[in-house]
Amino acid sequence: MFEKPLTPSDVGKLNRLVIPKQHAEKYFPLGGGDSGLLLSFEDESGKSWRFRYSYWNSSQSYVLTKGWSRYVKEKRLDAGDVVLFERRRSHTDRLFIGWRRRSAAATPSAHDSGPGAAQVSGGAGESSGSGSAGGWTRMFYSAPHHNK
Repeated sequence: MFEKPLTPSDVGKLNRLVIPKQHAEKYFPLGGGDSGLLLSFEDESGKSWRFRYSYWNSSQSYVLTKGWSRYVKEKRLDAGDVVLFERRRSHTDRLFIGWRRRSAAATPSAHDSGPGAAQVSGGAGESSGSGSAGGWTRMFYSAPHHNK
């Protein structure tokens, strides 16, 4: 779906991850009366992660809060690392979360820690828009290769 390089405030004492409006509204829409909801993600090892997702009127931003600081601590994330959000073609009802170190951000490879990271390709995938915005880029996934 999308990825985001983490800022110092995303991994700091504020205990929240800001999700840009265009991605929040496209991938995690809140209903009219929703004050927030719990989103469940699966990581690369199959572990389940639940985050509180809400809209903050004060800063007019969409955020992941409860559960986010635990994820940051367990994965030892730092500013500049990249967090990945994915919904796999075969499991469109399931959400996946992954990450990779900032040093690997420019050239993803098979040993990255993001879900499906070995499948990241330069452009032979499902693109539905025009490039990146505000440090975010679209993820392109190619179909898995099966040996016959």
